[in-house]
Amino acid sequence: LQEHACDAIAAVCAVPPGTDSVQGHVRAHKAVDLGFVPAVVRAMTAHPSRGSVQASACRAVRSVCASGSSGQLSLASITSAGIEADQLPGVHTSVATISARDVNRLSTAARKTKVVDAGFVAAAVQAMEVHAAAVGVQEAACWALEAVSSPDKGGDAGDPQSEQRCAKVAAAGAIARAVHVMS
Repeated sequence: LQEHACDAIAAVCAVPPGTDSVQGHVRAHKAVDLGFVPAVVRAMTAHPSRGSVQASACRAVRSVCASGSSGQLSLASITSAGIEADQLPGVHTSVATISARDVNRLSTAARKTKVVDAGFVAAAVQAMEVHAAAVGVQEAACWALEAVSSPDKGGDAGDPQSEQRCAKVAAAGAIARAVHVMS
């Protein structure tokens, strides 16, 4: 059941690269608000020997942490889609439009931080260790770790939150596991 739930979240929250739609971000934001982050970590820790659960959980995290929007969005379209302007730090309600890239950067960075802080990285590293011979688990975990670690297309490189996420990912042993996968 957890495997299929994770696959559903991955599909529903997918943000096609290069799209100008905020809808994928809205769905990912909603998933996080509904408790996706602790639920995915619980699924991974409850079923450590099930590689299919581990891979599906990693794909779901990658989808929830993905970025892709560019272009301009009105604040009205953002709020009608379910994201309140005050939920996006740095967005002022006095402006009529905001770039989709800024919505992407702000909402995705917050999701990535929640995923890292919830213990996903340790669960992903454990999955990589337990399923060392399972290429699908290794690939999905690497993609998810990249998604939570990388600066967003909106440019959070150098941002203290981004730096803290990367430090936590490294401290959890993700670099060693990724290098081991390449060996």
